[in-house]
Formats: sequence, C-alpha cells, structure tokens
Amino acid sequence: MLNLDTGTVCLEGLSLSPTLTLEAFRWEFPRERIAGAWPVKTGYTWYYLKETLYPQDDLVSLELCFTPEGRLMSLELHPSTMKGEPGWSEEAGQQRKALCDRWLNSYCGVSMPPAEFHTSQLDYPWGTLSTYYDPRSGNSGIVLGYL
Repeated sequence: MLNLDTGTVCLEGLSLSPTLTLEAFRWEFPRERIAGAWPVKTGYTWYYLKETLYPQDDLVSLELCFTPEGRLMSLELHPSTMKGEPGWSEEAGQQRKALCDRWLNSYCGVSMPPAEFHTSQLDYPWGTLSTYYDPRSGNSGIVLGYL
C-alpha cells in the first residue's frame, strides 16, 4: 500500500520509507524477495523488487535507489497494468504515463496535474510524487523522490 502522507510503501510485513537506509534494507529485507541489484560504480545502489501493493492488483515492479551515503533517494513503481502495452512510440509512452496516473487515482485517490515536459509532479513534506514518460527510452513510471 502507498501512504502519501508519509511517503511510505507498505509491503507484506515490511515498509519502505524516506528514512530507510541501505544498511537497514540489507539487514531487514528478505533476500528471496529481491529480484535484482545493481551497485553502480558512482556509489549509488539500485534494488529491484516485484511485490503486490493492493490485493486487487497484480505485481508492481519497484526500483529503489540508495545514495552513496546509504540514504533512500527514490522509489520508482511500474504498475502491472503496463504489461503487454504497445512498444516504443511517443503515443505508447504517453499511454503508459496515463496508466500510471489512473493507477494513482484508483488506489490513492490522487489526481496528477497536467504534464510539463512529460512529467506530472506533486510536492509533499517528505519529497515529490511524480509520473513521467521519457521519450528517449520510452519508459514510464511513478516516482517517489525523497528529500
């Protein structure tokens, strides 16, 4: 479940919050639930998960990015509703972004503002919530960016 008051993603038995450190994640999160990891040479570390956030929804892909200092910098979500969507094209990317906007509205009651430069953003005390479409990669998603 996504709690926008705190910027926390609640998973079965665990929480991913703006205060989560890399050390705590490595210590507390079950390894069998981690789909992949990427320690970047710049010091940033990415972890990839596939979890169910809402019982009525399918799996959501989550990408966690930790800073070189071990702070959770961002958490990116890719709803399962994006599976099987058309490949790369401007229109397909915009459709996937619109699916992210609808997912947030359905599960969190959030209406994203109109996009500027392919991104819609809302500010919160813990950071920002955004949905995006990247025309270069064709990627779309939901991002919780932490302060």
